[in-house]
Amino acid sequence: MKIFLYPSGIKVTPFNDPVSEIPIRNQTLEWHQRDAARRAGFVVARIQRLEEVDEPSGLLISDHVFFSAEILKKFLDAVAKRPGLWALAIPTCGFTEFTTPVQDVLVEPLGESTQAVYQIYAFNNLRPTAESLSSATRLPIRIKERRMGMDRVERVTEGRSSFAYYVTREFAFHVTHWSHILFANLYAVYYYWANPSPRMVMHFLSGLLRAHSINRWKIMAKLVRKGKHCDIHPSAIVEASVLGNGVKIGRHAAVFGSWLGDGAEVASGAEVIGSVLGENAVASSGARLVYCVLYPRALVGHQPMQGCMVGRGTMAAPATYLIDMKLGKNIRVEHQGQRVSVGKQFLGSCLGHNVFLGTGIWFDAGLEIPNGYVIVRDPDQIVRHIPKDLPPGEPLIARGDTLMLRPKKE
Repeated sequence: MKIFLYPSGIKVTPFNDPVSEIPIRNQTLEWHQRDAARRAGFVVARIQRLEEVDEPSGLLISDHVFFSAEILKKFLDAVAKRPGLWALAIPTCGFTEFTTPVQDVLVEPLGESTQAVYQIYAFNNLRPTAESLSSATRLPIRIKERRMGMDRVERVTEGRSSFAYYVTREFAFHVTHWSHILFANLYAVYYYWANPSPRMVMHFLSGLLRAHSINRWKIMAKLVRKGKHCDIHPSAIVEASVLGNGVKIGRHAAVFGSWLGDGAEVASGAEVIGSVLGENAVASSGARLVYCVLYPRALVGHQPMQGCMVGRGTMAAPATYLIDMKLGKNIRVEHQGQRVSVGKQFLGSCLGHNVFLGTGIWFDAGLEIPNGYVIVRDPDQIVRHIPKDLPPGEPLIARGDTLMLRPKKE
């Protein structure tokens, strides 16, 4: 049976790359679609028009949908061989509430609750048309999910604020915004490690045996897959991660639950947690990346950077601050010319391709910086003049670009 991938025409800002080319775990979205189809037993055919569908039965999926093999199998099992046109729907759950904001999916009533309807269609004994897709019969598929959260936020705020997300191997969501690229990478990394296949089970058992311990940290240190010619300093800590060829990790650096592309570098003292670094991307000395995605050749010296996207060839200098949380208030992002809520209090910013961020600048959460922007600090806020007649031992302040004696309070 075939899966027919049809074009959405979507380009995700600020990158403006075709959606099928966005990076997910250092492969394109289309690569993941084809891999999921193969795992589910399908052959993929890319079409430009619905008239090119050449079989009476199969699946029809928009090229901006990220999905797993497990959700395809569940959907197809539910459809069975019933004739007609069916659309995949997922009843409201933690996963849909976390991923549907700014997704442009249809949210429709389902009994006393709702369901999210995705552009994944199954057809039997008919040829789909543009008119028939909108009226396709909704088929709700309930998924298994697991809640994960930041307990420290709930403890510190005494429950007034919280951040939780839901992971699953049975996922589907539309990629229409840069935040979806971030989430797609996080789900792809989880999907890899939560794989119950015999091969992965053997990998875990091998790690347990080589650790000579049941201490989880010692086991995670053995769950590292390394490519060829990696250079890892003996003092570095690397746990439960996948490293491409030629990866460099410096002294006292730490990498956990991450995916590093060929030639990526984590410099001395840097920390990379739950993140994806593209080919030749660099986390420079002292940087701390948490749940971030770096395109190839990006360089980040930020401490810390959380929940951010960084474009190809972009550089963010040290002491640049990207705010990533708003307590008690949802973050708003730009989407289709409007500022809309992402339904969550934790999210960083997105830096387009070939952006340069100078030092000493603060950015609000959820911002989108267009390709090619060069942003530097106001030169009038940099001390350039130091008078030679200032009294030693007295407090001095910077006013504009000049150092001066602190005025005395009357």
